Amino acid sequence: MSKPTTRSKNKRHRPDGNEVPSSEILRKFYANKEISQDDINQLYLISKPICQSCRANSKDSSNCFCALIPPPNGSRKSGLWQKISEVVQDLGPDPYQDLRSSVDLPSGLTNLGATCYANSILQCLYMNTSFRAGIFSVEPELLKQQPVLDQLAQLFAQLCSSRLAFVDSAPFIKTLELDNGSQQDSHEFFTLFLSLLEQSLGRSKVAEAKTIVQDLFRGSISHVTRSIDNKSIQCSHGKVPLSKVGSIKRISEIAWHKLLSKYGGGPELSGGDYCIKCLEDVAKTTVSADNYRVRRLSMKEIAEAALTGNCPDENLYYVSRPWLLQWVRRKHIDSPCDADVGPTSSLQCPHGRLMPDVTPAAKRLLVPESLWLFLVESAYAVKPDDALGCLMFPAGSEPCAVCCTELTEIACLEDSQKAAKMQQRQKHEKLFLGRSIGLHPGCRYYLIPSSWLTRWRAYITISGKGISSVEPDNLEVVIDSLKCQKHFKLVERPPELMCKRGVIIQKTSSADGLTIITERDWKLFCEDWNAPEEKGLYAEIEFPSCTSKLGDSSEDMPISDSHLDRSSDAVDTEHESKLSTIKTFPEVCEVCVGERESCELMRKLNYCNEDIRIFLVPSGKEAPRSVVEAASGTLFEPDRRASKRSRRTSGGNSISLRVSGTTSMYQLKMMIWESFGVVKENQKLHKGSREIEGSESTTLADMNILPGDVLWVTDLEIHENRDIADELSNQKMEPQQFEEGFRGTLLTSNVLPQGL
Repeated sequence: MSKPTTRSKNKRHRPDGNEVPSSEILRKFYANKEISQDDINQLYLISKPICQSCRANSKDSSNCFCALIPPPNGSRKSGLWQKISEVVQDLGPDPYQDLRSSVDLPSGLTNLGATCYANSILQCLYMNTSFRAGIFSVEPELLKQQPVLDQLAQLFAQLCSSRLAFVDSAPFIKTLELDNGSQQDSHEFFTLFLSLLEQSLGRSKVAEAKTIVQDLFRGSISHVTRSIDNKSIQCSHGKVPLSKVGSIKRISEIAWHKLLSKYGGGPELSGGDYCIKCLEDVAKTTVSADNYRVRRLSMKEIAEAALTGNCPDENLYYVSRPWLLQWVRRKHIDSPCDADVGPTSSLQCPHGRLMPDVTPAAKRLLVPESLWLFLVESAYAVKPDDALGCLMFPAGSEPCAVCCTELTEIACLEDSQKAAKMQQRQKHEKLFLGRSIGLHPGCRYYLIPSSWLTRWRAYITISGKGISSVEPDNLEVVIDSLKCQKHFKLVERPPELMCKRGVIIQKTSSADGLTIITERDWKLFCEDWNAPEEKGLYAEIEFPSCTSKLGDSSEDMPISDSHLDRSSDAVDTEHESKLSTIKTFPEVCEVCVGERESCELMRKLNYCNEDIRIFLVPSGKEAPRSVVEAASGTLFEPDRRASKRSRRTSGGNSISLRVSGTTSMYQLKMMIWESFGVVKENQKLHKGSREIEGSESTTLADMNILPGDVLWVTDLEIHENRDIADELSNQKMEPQQFEEGFRGTLLTSNVLPQGL
């Protein structure tokens, strides 16, 4: 007798000519209320052949016992057919995949750079309910004395009650004084952290909390054999439902009694323990799904015809066109769902009547009465009380008169706003397009915030139906905010100037700076935005030889040869732009601006773990112009086309270094040595055109090196190259008593942290 074949048993099963499909068996059982033993065997897959020598276990056969135990020389670690083990399922949903919809679900922890090793340990400790309860039972007096314990309790409380999907672990990491820029070993952190907690909790007066570390993490290993538990495959009637066919295996009576005598358990389930009540429910659901699919298929054909404009001459009703398109596109629908709700909800206006057909959401079409009744039936099957979502609008229904009037008024207002915006674009064509204007001595100009100008451009650019445009802030208020309340002077510096083709223009202003506009533009702005002309901040361009006073505006007034040298020499043009200055009225308040710039500089210099860029320039060659300009912070001239060479990327001999304001020049040169192989004695550092000179103990903040700065270095090739390991071996090393990765943190401190 040949062995039954089980090859390709995991593929989709094709029924034989004599085999009746399961849906037909359920329909016959639903109609006759009777079922044969052969039908039971087919539904519960009892008639499947016994598998032999299969490589993988099958859930489609209760007679397959192959590969339940993984082979000893295989790579597969799990032998059961389930994709997820019961142990993993008992842990609940993954907090990183589930949004926190309720406080019963756990939150995640933010990764502050390289703190995933600590976050994983904290999450494991939090999921230990006994440990969590012990931390929550610590008395408040001890928490005030132990900052680490206090932060741990606060972190657990946020994980328990916060509604955010993740909790910020920065206070806890900061209290432990961990470096969030370097990765550490999680087991090492776990060991040191438990030792710290054991010392801190040892001072607690609560018995449960005092020995919680010893009670939970010092134990013995025992082997436990679980008894047979068939309750998981039983329904509420104590029988085997059809839905559990993929989770059961059939064994002989002799094998059952042997397992029962050795392991115990139960209950005993035999071939006659199929649940007839659950079969009736499944049969009813199957028949109902088949009938719904047949009805929906016929209604889908009618809906597709309605979408193309082919409707029979009968009673017609309005439905939402976008809603019906989505309804037609859905496939494999066995019963009504939430998407079947509200076929006319988007057609209703706030007054409960038909919305005018002017917005995309209110687009509608007419459908026959048969389709309308089917849609209403499906919607009420999901939400029986949702009468507004199925409000009936027969053909010929008039739109809401109130909404028609309001929309007409809105359309008129939008047309007038659009015309006003177009008029402003024509008045200020150069400003709108962002073109540079030539500046001439003796002419009056005005200063306006670049941020306000950006919002103004966005306002007059936005157009179209249904698109809301936000007006810029009140111009008078914005101008008043540029004057200090104490000295009534200007609190912003005017933009810098540059010379381009013999004409003085302003450099591209930053988003929070000032922009120079003509007197004509200022007067037109005052008319359009109701601002007093006398409150404007005006300015004039001055040269050392120019003593003219402010006069009338003259945009086309040329600059004399004594003021401008039209030579193409870049050095002359740069010198020319430096000679020209801007005199503002009122003048700049050096006191207020100086205080603000000092505070801003101190804030910038007090940085930590930020990136700077280092370029290596080959010996004997000059630094590329793009590198020098980027290093010096020089803005490129507007509308200047860069050469092909300058447009090439220059990342081949560059590297980003993570530094802080307290990083010394010695440490920076050691990082450059490690990256480029240039010994520190041969390194010549530059920032722009300025050479960086300082002792090895000088910090980057002392040298005014800020985050994002670009430096370039050359190799002097004076000193002989040597291995960086020799330099490191000569450094004075302190004796290590703990792991170096956690040196300097509270985890390696012999003294417990005390609260202030």
